[in-house]
Amino acid sequence: MEGERCMDIHFIEKGIIKAVQLKDGKEVNLDFCFEHVFVTNLKSLRSDGPSEYHLQAVEASATISFNKSGLFKLYAISREIESWGRALLESLPDPEKDKITPASVYYVTIITGPAKETYLLLLLNIHV
Repeated sequence: MEGERCMDIHFIEKGIIKAVQLKDGKEVNLDFCFEHVFVTNLKSLRSDGPSEYHLQAVEASATISFNKSGLFKLYAISREIESWGRALLESLPDPEKDKITPASVYYVTIITGPAKETYLLLLLNIHV
């Protein structure tokens, strides 16, 4: 949730997840994340700082969640898992450096456009 630390990385098996931020009491959709991608709040996960947005299912969804502290425990046990986990984190786009939407590996730029144009952009970019 917004204001809380992000402690998990989620893999979307089924469904659509969106990143949502509250601005002036209204929900603003920042990103839509589709099946077979990882999603997290990378800035909060890396810094242990408060999250600026939250993730919300758009439809019935199934995810597999990986807890940060649990992953670190696995890293201590297995070099292979450590290599996989670190490669995963390094592959996630960094919104501050990469100037992209905040939540997903596969992402759609849907931040400021008018609703109709935003929806059309979303439809054009769905590759599920």
